[in-house]
Amino acid sequence: MHVLAAIDPAIAHTKRVLFAPFDIAKWLSLGVIIFLDVLLAGGSKANFNFRFPLGDSSSGGFTDLDPGEWIRNAEEWAFRHAGIVLAIGLAVFLLWVGLQVLFTWLGSRGQIMFIRAVALNDERIGENWRQTRTVAWSLFVFRFVLTLAGLLLSLVLLVGACLAVRQPALAYAEGIRPYVLPLIPFVIVGVLFGLLFTLINVFLRNLVAPLMFHFNLSCMDGWRALKRIVPGNVGALFGFLALKLVYSLAFGIAAGIVTLCTCCVGAIPVIHHALFSPFYVFDRSFSLLVLESLGPDYQIITQELPVEEGAPPPIASR
Repeated sequence: MHVLAAIDPAIAHTKRVLFAPFDIAKWLSLGVIIFLDVLLAGGSKANFNFRFPLGDSSSGGFTDLDPGEWIRNAEEWAFRHAGIVLAIGLAVFLLWVGLQVLFTWLGSRGQIMFIRAVALNDERIGENWRQTRTVAWSLFVFRFVLTLAGLLLSLVLLVGACLAVRQPALAYAEGIRPYVLPLIPFVIVGVLFGLLFTLINVFLRNLVAPLMFHFNLSCMDGWRALKRIVPGNVGALFGFLALKLVYSLAFGIAAGIVTLCTCCVGAIPVIHHALFSPFYVFDRSFSLLVLESLGPDYQIITQELPVEEGAPPPIASR
């Protein structure tokens, strides 16, 4: 696997897709596809914010409130209104699941659509949508299961952290040390799993998804295909991740400056993605060309013209 050698071809392919010739309609179509693709960029985040309200007791504040009494009162209220608590919790959970299903499904479709759009230089939204249905569905199932696993882990850590600080709070322990020390193991585990989930998502988007598209694989088979690539390419993979981190940070800074200079117009969905499509197309081309450096069997980008409406996808014949 050759990482640095893929930079110049990625720039050349970006120019071919976006400037040969320049077509504003093509940029807008790609902006829609990119918008769908980046729906998967958020992910699940667990935030643990423990704050004790401050104030002056003489003015009705809570400085002198016994945290143990506060916890006991909260628990008593929750038990007395168990039906309301459960109903609200269930409603929030169902709403969360519904939104996750929607955004993960659209994001999975968009991710495979963008791979196809860049690989075949075909910006047609409808054609990319139709030709990527099966592969995108497999990606959606894997990502949704991964999201549920992240939610379950976050809940376990959150409940464990609450139980860890409950005892010193009930004992009205003084200082911050009795509250911070029990949380350290949960923070460490949360950080480690956060890094693991980040790596899974990075490899899934940049390597596994292109392999799924190219070889028409399920998501699990795509991971197996990546597993066959890893031996002998560990250093190259780390270099690939480091290089992506560097230019992604540079892009984030540039995008922030442009957003400020355009009075936030540059942050509007689709408009933003169309405006910055050179970066997004380069980013996708770069990962595809890094894979192509493995040999002729990994030739994902084609110079062929886009297929006509209703015709079978060219990739299927490989």
